[in-house]
Amino acid sequence: MELLVAQDSIAQACLPPGETDNGELEQAIATLTKSQRKVIVLRYWYGMTEADIAETLGIAVGAVKSLSFRAMRSLRWRLLHLAGEKPASSPPSHPNPS
Repeated sequence: MELLVAQDSIAQACLPPGETDNGELEQAIATLTKSQRKVIVLRYWYGMTEADIAETLGIAVGAVKSLSFRAMRSLRWRLLHLAGEKPASSPPSHPNPS
């Protein structure tokens, strides 16, 4: 149940209602870097704050914000692409592949 609630939260943050299904979301999450996935899982699955995520991962709050922003931008692009819509630009790159 927690997983479905988290997936709905991520989907709502990325796209208008009804734009994707959970399978597409899982596929899009799988394309994130390991660091981005960690931040997204801790934020949306576990409901942790940015400060708690930073402490848990041993990184700065600014790094959490940056990873979260890049992850959500990537998810938004990939979900639009999977939904058959033409995203505004090319897919976001992964400057740090960790």
